[in-house]
Amino acid sequence: MSGSNAIRGARVGSGPMGEKDHGARAERISISYWDALGNETVRYFAADVADDEIPEQIDSPHTGLPAGATAPTRRSSRRTSRTRRTSPT
Repeated sequence: MSGSNAIRGARVGSGPMGEKDHGARAERISISYWDALGNETVRYFAADVADDEIPEQIDSPHTGLPAGATAPTRRSSRRTSRTRRTSPT
């Protein structure tokens, strides 16, 4: 085959291979939200967003329940061991 393609394997218009500059990365903050079951969801917002524009409550993607920015208080789980006593026969 005598007419091979010189740009074989490259997409036309894709730019130089290994291009590193995709623009400046904006500063951001992370806010954690918890639903009633204790699932945590993290949302990222631009650092220059006003506090009143950050939602206090979102819908949890895990359960669909409302999730707030305050962590729920955990119940103290005391594990009680139940042992079955058998009488000697």
